[in-house]
Amino acid sequence: MVLQWLAPLGLLGLLGIAVLTILYLLKPKYREKVVSSTFVWKLALNYRKRKIPIEPFRNLLVFFCQVFLLAACAVAVAQPYLLSENALNADTEQIVIIDASASMRAETVGTDGRVSRFDRAIKDVRRTMDELLFDKEGVLSIILADKTPHYIVNSASRDDYSRIVDALDTAECSSFHGDVEGAIELAQEKLYENPAAKIVLYSGTEYGDLGEAVTVNTLADPESEWNIAIESCTASIEENEYVFRIDIAAYGEFSSRRDLYLSIKGAENGDGNRVDLPELKVPVTFGVDSNVEDKSSHQSLTVRATDPDIGGSEDEFFSSFEEVVVEFRDLNDSIPDDDIVHIYGGLKDEIKVQYYSSDQNSYFYLGFHILIDNMSKTRDISFKQVYRDEEPETEGYDYYIFEHSIPQKILENGLPKDGVVILWDPDQAIPELGLEFGEVVELPEFTYLSGESDHPLLNYVDPARIGVSKYTKVTPVTEGEFETLMSCNGDPLLLVRNSSREKIVVLPFSINQSNVSYFRDFETLLYNLINYYMPITLSQYSFELEESTGVNCKGETLYVESESGKSFTLNDFPSSVTFSETGTYTLTTRFGYAKEDEVRKVFVRLSPKESSIFNVEDLNMDIQNGEATGISRKDLLVYFAAVIVALLFIEYWLQFKDIV
Repeated sequence: MVLQWLAPLGLLGLLGIAVLTILYLLKPKYREKVVSSTFVWKLALNYRKRKIPIEPFRNLLVFFCQVFLLAACAVAVAQPYLLSENALNADTEQIVIIDASASMRAETVGTDGRVSRFDRAIKDVRRTMDELLFDKEGVLSIILADKTPHYIVNSASRDDYSRIVDALDTAECSSFHGDVEGAIELAQEKLYENPAAKIVLYSGTEYGDLGEAVTVNTLADPESEWNIAIESCTASIEENEYVFRIDIAAYGEFSSRRDLYLSIKGAENGDGNRVDLPELKVPVTFGVDSNVEDKSSHQSLTVRATDPDIGGSEDEFFSSFEEVVVEFRDLNDSIPDDDIVHIYGGLKDEIKVQYYSSDQNSYFYLGFHILIDNMSKTRDISFKQVYRDEEPETEGYDYYIFEHSIPQKILENGLPKDGVVILWDPDQAIPELGLEFGEVVELPEFTYLSGESDHPLLNYVDPARIGVSKYTKVTPVTEGEFETLMSCNGDPLLLVRNSSREKIVVLPFSINQSNVSYFRDFETLLYNLINYYMPITLSQYSFELEESTGVNCKGETLYVESESGKSFTLNDFPSSVTFSETGTYTLTTRFGYAKEDEVRKVFVRLSPKESSIFNVEDLNMDIQNGEATGISRKDLLVYFAAVIVALLFIEYWLQFKDIV
């Protein structure tokens, strides 16, 4: 170990010892005389002299304490640190950083086979580590710069050779953007222990000069690497037909013409059937300007399925689709993962409503047809009206509305089990419902309701504006089965049950004897019934890797499964999902009652940043050898600080405390 000084001028503080010595030599000498005024004090002094033989040396000890104190302070100001002898040689320690970004998966395209940048980096580390470990008897550390940089090998010598080989064999390139800056900061900590160590970075990104301590091995090879990427795809309805907007990019110095294919699957035609449409083929010409820094070229395409120039037909109108596959085929480029994209979200949520009434009115018909128009972008709502002389269905619908008289079929067989049941002004109790019906209350004048809860069903609904002149008293048989949302004179007029097995809404008053239909509150209540009991699972269907989104669920659980088979289940909603793999995710809604599972799919694509295989980035870092010695210096300063505190305490004790 070699003792070094970061601020050697601090040793000038040692001159204070000479000044202290001169002051002690010039200090007047006084003879200490102790006088006792009583016999008791005299005895005490004799006892004190017998017990403390060190008293004559007190002043001498104080002097030496002050000398050592000055010396310790001077050395501390000089900031000493220890440095091992072999650390003075940069060849004895290397910290290797391997970029594990998805762009490091880019492969060379040539006659010698396809080899990724990541594999080339691993191969080069294997080639150079023997010389470092055996010929120079050095130390090797390896950091994998993925999403969270970490050591896979830390301060290993030749005795750890097998451990290094195993770490390199099992190292994998990620699908994310690697944190190279964080990896360099992690490696920089090694420079505190050995300021002469060297950092070697393997990456496909051009970072420029990062300082003398960092050697950058750029693995990008413009002569044997090129890439074409589909960066994003969206589908929207314009003038009653689907339009696809596709952003594509090319990277590398090349010119080429390629065909982009669109396969539209499960398109719903005018007959209500789902068919696969003829394949569309869009010619795309690429030409990359070599003067562009990242060797890139970007294009945006607008594709209509009715365009005959690309294989479409004017007859191929469709209102929805299950899946659209957009792909370049047989490119043989450096990153195959970004050559294909799946578009989902072409299926609207189907909401089937059945309305039965013994005394029908037009309010429900008009209210739901307003919702059909307002919610047409996300939901396909169908409304069936069953007349008094017809038998209503008890399965196959999402909402069952029974107004006034309860059908005999319901009284005999029970309520439907596969949807939301709404009983509006029911004329009698149903045993399984769990409600007791009492007297009919007729009010002398309109009486306005009170809100009893901040329930989502009452969003933007003002109960104080709704008045009734007649209603039926109802009382839950078992406390807690129903929640009261609105009441009149203390009697519940809107009760809901939302369990995993049953979804029931009861309103024991007639629309005809209320003003609820005069305001938007009625339409808003119907809107809330759709959104609360049948929320949309997802608001979008295309994501980048590691992107999160909010999800909801119509049923009891949401089962999420990736293309590789990894899965998990969500039970609390609304919730969120983070997509950690590329490819298609399947989200399956499972209901707690008798209803078929609902399946939705999303596509997770590689970040466009990772498709840019000739990326240039400025980290704005300047890592120099020998600059950062904080860890070793800190350790020695702690020791000297402890010595200074101890000397101060000893001096205080010698000068001001009686030694007993």
